[in-house]
Amino acid sequence: MKFAARMAALLLLLLLAVDISIGADIARLTVINETERYVHIIVDGEPFLYISPGSGATFEKEGYSTVVAKVFYAPGQGVEGSVERSFVIAPYEPESTGCDWVTFECETTTASGGPRSWTVTADSLAASGTTGGTP
Repeated sequence: MKFAARMAALLLLLLLAVDISIGADIARLTVINETERYVHIIVDGEPFLYISPGSGATFEKEGYSTVVAKVFYAPGQGVEGSVERSFVIAPYEPESTGCDWVTFECETTTASGGPRSWTVTADSLAASGTTGGTP
């Protein structure tokens, strides 16, 4: 009985470790609608439709990538406008230090990557077909 409980606990720990390591390679971009109207958002070909004012859409992708985000007013609201922007997204990597104990030299890398966000306003969408450049 004790052996079965220990094996179950060990299996649970292994599953949690796998889940954590898989989630660690995910890059995210959140696009926030700060207009007074509904918008459509397309990131790297993935559509997020009818995003309400004050809401956002989060795109997730494994690993490092350059993605294009396009935002435009949803049809039927009597207004037109669009904006497009590209982003480099990357999973979060914490600061790390590695040392060579033979030469006693150490190297520290700074934290990098992590979630990115873009807030879209009515000014961004003011003219139909307007595109914004890469930041």
